[in-house]
Amino acid sequence: MLADPAIATPLGNVNKLWAGLAVLAAAIIVAAIYFGFLRGDKSAGAGSAPKAAITQSAAIQETKLFYAATDTRLRDKPAVIGSAVTGRLQRGDEASGVVVNGASEGEYWLQLAGGGGFVNLANLAGTPAPRIQKTLGSKTILLPAGVNLLAAPSRDATVTDRLSKGFPVTAYGITDNGYLEIVLKKGGTGYIPDGVKIAASAEKPDLPPAIAIKIDGNGCAASAEIDILFKQIIGRQAAGLKRVEEAKYADDDARDAAIARYRQRTEG
Repeated sequence: MLADPAIATPLGNVNKLWAGLAVLAAAIIVAAIYFGFLRGDKSAGAGSAPKAAITQSAAIQETKLFYAATDTRLRDKPAVIGSAVTGRLQRGDEASGVVVNGASEGEYWLQLAGGGGFVNLANLAGTPAPRIQKTLGSKTILLPAGVNLLAAPSRDATVTDRLSKGFPVTAYGITDNGYLEIVLKKGGTGYIPDGVKIAASAEKPDLPPAIAIKIDGNGCAASAEIDILFKQIIGRQAAGLKRVEEAKYADDDARDAAIARYRQRTEG
């Protein structure tokens, strides 16, 4: 028996209507679930920053062990200006304490355990200082060529800077594996490959040209070249002293020591 067309058409429309409503409801449910998860993700992200900051802050307060990378001073405050020197650490000495913020932005200091004072973190290292086979007395030398400055005495170490020919550096010594250890103005140490060759080349004096002196029976007579020579020597001494005075040093004591060594070497 065939259905009455007048009845079948309304029923078909009703079924289509219910099907459409079901699809719409499903879409609403999916959207609700999706945005619920998205909101949860955003909430979790917003709350994670304080937790990370707290964790980092707590980590800073942990007691850490460091080693003096170079001879350095202890101070009664975590600052260079406005603080008093209370002692010294020798290269290689152990130093334990907590890391604190310094008076200057971005500067960190180690507050020594037991109230031993403060030491700039730039002068400390996480590993013992390399052994020195030959000390150079923290003297200032002029680099004979452009070199890479390394963070450690190793070919694989990070290159921290590029130093140009003639750049003055404070040479501490030669490591066991042949690197030149220098004291940085900002604190800490750096290393230059082929240290023996660099140090030897830098130590060569810049000698003036030879002159002829004629001696006769009436005494010693010299040409006008003597006057020119003395003027050249005086000029070179003055220029050399200026370079020493304007060079970069770890502190004022290192500068004064370098100037005294230069005057002793050139003035006798």
